[in-house]
Amino acid sequence: RERYFLDVGQSAVFKGCAELDVKSGCLWSMGARITPDSPTVKLSTKGMGVAGLELLSIAPEGGKASEAPTSRCEYVLNSSQEGTYDICRLFSASAPPVHLFADSWCKVAEMTREDAVSSERPPVILVLGPAHSGKSTFVQFLINNLLQVVPEVGCLDTDVGQPEFTTPGLVSINLVKDPILGTPETYTTQEQAYFMGAIEPGVNPQLYLSSISQLNEWWQEHHCSRKDAPPLVVNTCGWVTGMGLDLLTQIVTVLQPSHVFQLSEQPDSAQLIGEGVLEGGLQQRPACVPPGKVVCIAAVQLCRQNSELCEKQLGMWRDAVKEFGEESAKGDWWDQFSIPRKNPARQRADKFLSWGMHCIGGPPESPQVHELPYLRRKIRGLMPWACCLDDVDVVFLHGEVPQTELHGALRGMLVGLATKHARCHENGADEASSSTGATIPISCIGIGAVVHVDSTKGRCLLLTDLRHETLAEVNVIQVGMIEAPSWLGQSC
Repeated sequence: RERYFLDVGQSAVFKGCAELDVKSGCLWSMGARITPDSPTVKLSTKGMGVAGLELLSIAPEGGKASEAPTSRCEYVLNSSQEGTYDICRLFSASAPPVHLFADSWCKVAEMTREDAVSSERPPVILVLGPAHSGKSTFVQFLINNLLQVVPEVGCLDTDVGQPEFTTPGLVSINLVKDPILGTPETYTTQEQAYFMGAIEPGVNPQLYLSSISQLNEWWQEHHCSRKDAPPLVVNTCGWVTGMGLDLLTQIVTVLQPSHVFQLSEQPDSAQLIGEGVLEGGLQQRPACVPPGKVVCIAAVQLCRQNSELCEKQLGMWRDAVKEFGEESAKGDWWDQFSIPRKNPARQRADKFLSWGMHCIGGPPESPQVHELPYLRRKIRGLMPWACCLDDVDVVFLHGEVPQTELHGALRGMLVGLATKHARCHENGADEASSSTGATIPISCIGIGAVVHVDSTKGRCLLLTDLRHETLAEVNVIQVGMIEAPSWLGQSC
């Protein structure tokens, strides 16, 4: 446990894994407000889209004046292992932060906070924009802001390629109760999910849209009827041209959001969704925002993308590291902090590594999450789940597979583990659960990796993070086009 202080106007940049407790004063980070009354907050930059978290001792622009601190902030960082985090002080509030959030972010965050408290119906907030525009960062920023005024926020994640809260290949609804200041999946409770078995929605658009519609119906039934119904934030994929735009338009039609925020690098960028499509939901929007309009906000700007600010910040950080002491100045701290943007394949790989860590009982943000030898050694000690193929329906989501090739088609695949209830039978899901493909979604309770298929005994062995009592409910195995990570096969 180490104790730190920030005077009014100072900030600190955090990298690594630790737990944070504020003892006095107030801290802001990624839209979250942390006080002595807040529960312990997990900080982790492992697997995140940002290289570090900035801890501010003063509210960012857009914060309420009444929240302005009058004294220094005292906070404690606790880590179970030595050397799992670095912290670097910045000595002035004028120093460029890790993310240069545009004023529009703070303004729309303040608007949604007010709407979440004052609106008769909980807001449904949809975030859209092209790839690398900062949707994931903005979704986290928005959720953290909403958690300042409501106890929980729902998030409908429709990005099957780079989902925020699950492994790739799923669309899901998650409930967030704590500020997201680390690996997103460690901060949520998965409420409902459907397995797509692909990293692109265009592989099976009918199943994709049906799954989102089913998730929306589930949310309406289980949460919107509550007196304290939480707001819902919708994360979308960055495919905004051609079929991607058609799918996005149909999602808007299904969800009828009350707020639509479009991230754009240019302030005069064309509105992606037509006004006619938006009229149904946006008529419920407060008078401060005209109905049938999309609010365009600036894309996130990473400091490393601005050479002038980058050089200015580099000098400040190097000075701060020297001032802070040699212990924090291991190597070139800036080079470690300024990680390059991860491509989609690397992001998916990180998600699978986090899932692998969960399979062995460790937290996804564990310091060893990127150490493959560690994971392989631990996974070798696991007992795979033996599933008799006669006891389950095997569903191939995206095409027909002859019965004679069933075992070969299963081997080495990432599969959805699903439960088909009586309601599915009533809706005709029996037809969809044959090996000729599927268009009717079936609730997915987890995923597994097929590491071995025993043709003589008619069974397969799967690695999964589900508990044995949960596995007893599985009666459908869904097979898509996603192969299990190669390091899994080498570990078993």
